Amino acid sequence: LQSVNEREREPLCRMCKAAGRLTEAVCIDHKIPLAEGGSMHDPENLQPLCAVCHRKKSAIEGRERQAERGRFPSEGTVVLGAPASGKTTLVNAHKAEGDFVWDHDRVLAAMRGRDWNGEPDGDTGALAFMVRLRRSVLEAWRDGWIPGRLWWITTNADEARALRDEFPRVRLIVVRASLDDLAKRIEARRLPRERMVDMLGAARNIAASIEAAGLSSEAL
Repeated sequence: LQSVNEREREPLCRMCKAAGRLTEAVCIDHKIPLAEGGSMHDPENLQPLCAVCHRKKSAIEGRERQAERGRFPSEGTVVLGAPASGKTTLVNAHKAEGDFVWDHDRVLAAMRGRDWNGEPDGDTGALAFMVRLRRSVLEAWRDGWIPGRLWWITTNADEARALRDEFPRVRLIVVRASLDDLAKRIEARRLPRERMVDMLGAARNIAASIEAAGLSSEAL
């Protein structure tokens, strides 16, 4: 009842409103968590939040508790770009010793026991395993068990947006390259002609989808 009454008095998410957005609140949050001695009923300790802001705030509080227990802070960078745009090169230039890099294509190639050459995903068993492995990596990182920064390399704009929105300590880097540069880099891989044409077409489509998503980079 208290939550309903509070939301009727202040129906918008307070954190979104402070950031210039108007978002409907779906819950009442305790600014100082009850586990840390915050009051359950004091109006000064209550604030209406939307689901995304509440999830982010709870995640930050969880990280702080983990740090107190000796776990690692869950900091990460999502690197988004088309195939051959230079994502891996950027990560290699900025990662520190002990950082963890997740690159779907290279992990899948390593699991298959061959060098990565841009082959399409055709092994459904391997892909099913990759989905579970990907989830396990994210959970381990979220819960503070992976030391160093997580670098997440992806060509999927929706995945990049979801990771940035879900995890408060994630920043997003969008790697862009001209179509001419993409073509030159793909040709340099000396793939079979048919495969090269397919990969260039996919790179162009992915680059267009990234631009359509309107995502912008944060500073490294």
